[in-house]
Amino acid sequence: MNKHDEPIRQKIIIATISCIEKLGMRGLTVRAIAKEAGVNVAAVNYYFGSKDALLDTLMKQTLDHMTEDVKEMMEGSPRGILEEIFGYLLSGALLYPNFTKAHLYNIFTAGDYRGGFVKRINQILEEVYGHVGPALRGKDEQDKKNALTQMFYTVFFSGTMPDLFKKFRGADLHDRDSMDRYIKSILDAYLD
Repeated sequence: MNKHDEPIRQKIIIATISCIEKLGMRGLTVRAIAKEAGVNVAAVNYYFGSKDALLDTLMKQTLDHMTEDVKEMMEGSPRGILEEIFGYLLSGALLYPNFTKAHLYNIFTAGDYRGGFVKRINQILEEVYGHVGPALRGKDEQDKKNALTQMFYTVFFSGTMPDLFKKFRGADLHDRDSMDRYIKSILDAYLD
């Protein structure tokens, strides 16, 4: 493929994100992606080979983007680093809920932890821990790593299911002030 193919590839990738948001992973088809991208089914297969290869490319590309964004947030105080990362992750999950779930799809549907998301999130945790570890509550490194893991779990699941505890919590995470307060309460519970 040549450099002129890249805009078409990106158009297909963007259309795939849109289709995942509209249809979810279960409803995603090459035909729907092609229609959304304004190309024919053959073009999707030509540029990516298959729907699975397209999804692999898309997931890798978005994980690369997320990793780079998070790395840029690694300056400042531990609280500031975590506030920025958790705001970024929670905002992204709320803005693209089905796409966020798509990254976790094989974990939930097949118990498959071999995907790129698992590897990447563990790498991110290691890097974040290197910057914030000393500020976490805990008697030893294992306790502190558990604290960081619990915070990430809380943010991921709140982002993928924001309305699960909405009635109990009495706040909507889609509201930025409520989200900021929620993140602050997480940090207050785990940081010294």
